[in-house]
Amino acid sequence: MRRPSPDLLLEGHPESLDTVSLLITMASFLVYKNKKHRLGDGVCTLGRDKECCDIAFDDKELSRKHVLVIKEGPKYLLIDFRSTNGVMVNNKPVEQIHLKAGDWIKIGQQTIQFIEEGPAEGAPDISGVRSLSGIRSREKLVAGLGGPGNPLDSTLPAVAKGGPGSGQPGAGALTCILSLPGAQIQVQGKAPAPVPAPDATILAAKLANLIKVGRSLNSELNLTELMNKVIENALAVMRADRGLLMLVDEATGKLVPKAHKEMETVMQLRDGVYHISRSIVAHASTQREPVLVQDALADQRFMTSQSVQMYNIRSALCAPLINKDKFLGVLYVDNRIESSSFSEEDKEMLMAFADQAAIGIENAKLVDRIREETRKRAVLSRYFSPNIVEKIVQHRGGLTLGGEKVQATVLFADIRGFTSFSENRATEAVVEFLNDFLTTMTRVIFEKGGTLDKYLGDGLMAIFGAPFRLNDAPYWAVQAAVEMQQAMTGHLAEWENRYGFVGKLGIGINTGEVISGNIGSTDRLDYTVIGDPVNLAARLQAMAVKGDIVISEYTYSQVKERVRVELMGPVTVKGKSKEVEIFRLTGLMPTNGTV
Repeated sequence: MRRPSPDLLLEGHPESLDTVSLLITMASFLVYKNKKHRLGDGVCTLGRDKECCDIAFDDKELSRKHVLVIKEGPKYLLIDFRSTNGVMVNNKPVEQIHLKAGDWIKIGQQTIQFIEEGPAEGAPDISGVRSLSGIRSREKLVAGLGGPGNPLDSTLPAVAKGGPGSGQPGAGALTCILSLPGAQIQVQGKAPAPVPAPDATILAAKLANLIKVGRSLNSELNLTELMNKVIENALAVMRADRGLLMLVDEATGKLVPKAHKEMETVMQLRDGVYHISRSIVAHASTQREPVLVQDALADQRFMTSQSVQMYNIRSALCAPLINKDKFLGVLYVDNRIESSSFSEEDKEMLMAFADQAAIGIENAKLVDRIREETRKRAVLSRYFSPNIVEKIVQHRGGLTLGGEKVQATVLFADIRGFTSFSENRATEAVVEFLNDFLTTMTRVIFEKGGTLDKYLGDGLMAIFGAPFRLNDAPYWAVQAAVEMQQAMTGHLAEWENRYGFVGKLGIGINTGEVISGNIGSTDRLDYTVIGDPVNLAARLQAMAVKGDIVISEYTYSQVKERVRVELMGPVTVKGKSKEVEIFRLTGLMPTNGTV
C-alpha cells in the first residue's frame, strides 16, 4: 500500500502549521500470566465469576467480583469491590487508588501489573512540541512514526476537509489519528478533541457512586435500619417508583418481605400470601440471577402473571442477594408508568448493589446473633457453670422449655447465725459479706459441674444432673458440699476481721426424680427443679447444725463406698408419713492419695 505523502497530513492548513497541535494519548494495559488486557473508557471487572468479569481467574481466594478498574479522566481508578480477602497494590492494602504505570496489583493468588505504553521505539521526542512549526522535518516525523513493522499507511486513518470519518463534515478541520502500539498521536486543528463515550463515563460514575453507597451500607450494623437504607438507596440510584426487600426465613425457607417503599397495598397479607409480583421474584430466586423486565405486559415470561396485570407493573428489576454462595433473599424495584425504564447496564448495577447489600445484611445478621448470644450467655452464666453454658449455646434447644422428669441431686446450703449478725451490722456491710460469701460458694458449685438454681437470702440451692445429665451426680454434689465447708472455714478469719462475722454453714443433699424445666408465668420463666426430692433436701438442710452436711438414705446409697458418714437415725420429716434415715457426712474416703 502506498504511504501517504506528508503533505496530505497538512491538507486543509498547508500554510498555517502553528494552528495544528500534537497530543499524546497513552494506552493502558493490565498484564498477567503473559496476557495483556487493554483498558478502555469504561469499567474493567476482575474476579472469580467468568460471566460478569472482564478478567476472570480460577482462584478460590477471589470474590465473584473482586476489584474494578474505572477510567476517571486521564487516569484509572482501582476500587476494591468489598472483596473478602482485599486488594494489595505494591504490597500495601488499599480500598481505592489511582493507578500509576508500573504498579503491581495482588488479588488472591494473582499478580497483575498496570502498564502504560507510548509511541514506538525510535519515534522523535515530541513531548514538548506545541505545534508542527516546532518540527523541522515533517518527513522525519512521519517516517519516525511509521517504523519497521508498523507502516504508517496501515495505521493512519487520515481525514481532511471534513471527509468521511472526520466527525466534522465541512468544517475544514484536520484530524489525523496515528494508532501506534500502545499510543495514539492526534494532530488537530480546529476540530475539538474526541472525548470518551458519554455512556461509558456515566456508567463509570454510577458504579463509583454505587460502591460509595455500598460502603455506607456496610457500616450500618442495625439490621432493620440497614434494610431500610438498602431500599431507599436502590430507588434513588435506579430511579424506580417502588422497592421491596425479601429475606429467606431460616425456619421455613420461604421468602419474607422485610422492607419496602410505596408498596403498602401490595404488601397486605391476604389468605396467608403477600400479593407481589411473585413470578419475577421467583425467577430471580430460583435462577440466582438478576431479572430485567423492559415491559412486563409484553414480556412473554411474565405477561400472563396476575400480579403483573393487577398491579400495573411495566418495568422491573429484581436481583438475588447472595453472599459467599449463600442465597439470602431478593431486591426488587419497579416502575408502574413507563416501559423500558431500565437497561442492561441498570441490571448490572442493581446486581452490583445487591452484592454490596448482601454483605451488609449478612454482617448485620451476624452482629445480631452475636449480641443475642452474648445476652443469653450473660443470663445463663448467672445459673450455670461455664461448661454448661457452652453446651446450652452450642446445642440450641437443649434446655427444655417446659418440664421433664430427670434424675438429679439437689443441694441446699444456709448460713447459721446470720440473723443475729445482720441485726447488728450496717446494711452495706451485710450486703458486701453476702456477695463475698455467695461468690465463693457459687465458684465451688460451678467447679463441680453443678447448676445454681437460686440464691435464698443467706443461702442457695444447687442442682447436679440437670439441665444436662451429669454422670455420678450424687458424688459431685457431696464433693461440692465438702469443699464449700472447707471454703467457709478458710474464710472465717478474714470475714470476722472484715465484717465481724462468726458463723457456720449447714448443708442438706438429696437425690431423686424431679421435674426440670422453665417454670413460671408467661411474663417470666425461671429454670428450676420441683418435686418431693427437692422438698426433702430443704428439710435436711434445716436439720443440719453448724458445719454439718446431712445426706439422705438414697444419696448415701449412691456414694457409700467413697464417703465417711455417721447415722443420725430415722427421723420424722415434715411432709413425710414415714420416718426417713439420714446421715451426717464426715468426710470423703481417700482417692489417689487424697481425702
